[in-house]
Amino acid sequence: MRNHSGTPVTGRGSMGAVLRRHGVRALTAAAALAATLLAVAGPAHATTNVSVSGGALQISSGAAADDIAVFVDTDGSLIIRNTADTVVASAPCVGLTANEVDCPSAGITAVTVNTGAGDDSFRNRTSLRTKAFMGTGADLFFGGLSRDIASGDDGNDRLAGLAGDDLLIGGAGADTANGADGTDTCDAEIESNCES
Repeated sequence: MRNHSGTPVTGRGSMGAVLRRHGVRALTAAAALAATLLAVAGPAHATTNVSVSGGALQISSGAAADDIAVFVDTDGSLIIRNTADTVVASAPCVGLTANEVDCPSAGITAVTVNTGAGDDSFRNRTSLRTKAFMGTGADLFFGGLSRDIASGDDGNDRLAGLAGDDLLIGGAGADTANGADGTDTCDAEIESNCES
């Protein structure tokens, strides 16, 4: 396995170590996460791009540090905010400010996010399931009320699943994973509320 920068990853944080510990379930989830996030990730850019495709709210940012949150507005629409970067909306989403966009929630069942490099923070304050690739850097991930699949990649990451049956993979670095409620699978140096 190679990390986000193309360097081979070995040891406890490698996919091989995860598979030895967690078997086919982790392989299936990791393959689905990689395929989804490769589709979301595009060329390097200096903004955070937000779009909707196939029932998924897609968020992709570049190498800068991000502070991204997704939450439900009073009218039921989804608000995506990045206080550390300019956010660009693609239809049917619309820009509200330089750092905030609004997307209709009808038909959206999941959030996919690729934060790229940098010390990033992502919070899902909805009941939508999440697939997140946090990229290199010391990252913070806070999942929502449904199943979360998150990869921290390189760096000392903190991953928290909240509710749902979560899969939290720290990757290389000194990582912390907290599955919270649900039947959770974790791979990190410090694990809490993880059933496997």
